Amino acid sequence: MKIRIKPEDITYTLLCLEEDLPIEENASACDEETDAKVEQWIKNQLNSGNPWAWCCVHLRGAYVHQEKTYTADDYLGACSYASQEDFEKDGYYEDMKEMIAAEISKQISDEESKALMAQACNALVDAYERGGENGGSVAWEDVDDAYVLAEQALL
Repeated sequence: MKIRIKPEDITYTLLCLEEDLPIEENASACDEETDAKVEQWIKNQLNSGNPWAWCCVHLRGAYVHQEKTYTADDYLGACSYASQEDFEKDGYYEDMKEMIAAEISKQISDEESKALMAQACNALVDAYERGGENGGSVAWEDVDDAYVLAEQALL
């Protein structure tokens, strides 16, 4: 069973984490002059209190489905932005939301498939137990019910 959660239906928490990678040789890969200017801008921004100038972005998504909360995380390192708003305008933010939506959708789908498969197995066992009580004759409509549940689990 495939469930598709839309990114806009998820609640997000966006965190700006300190980046472990050094700025030098990671912030830019143009030419020495450009790289030096970019690195200096980042250092100046960090010294001015802008954590978004050089960071690792952590996005956590949470979604409630049938009274259970599902979560997923995505990270993007070696980021350099003027502000949180600047990051949120960038395409990476939407990509991260899509990744989280896909992961949460997979978690829910997997769990629901397992539950349906368990129901199918129980229905099959019940059909054979009833057949044993009826002199060994299994009712095909009971087996058909189990088959339908198993088929739904595999979709």
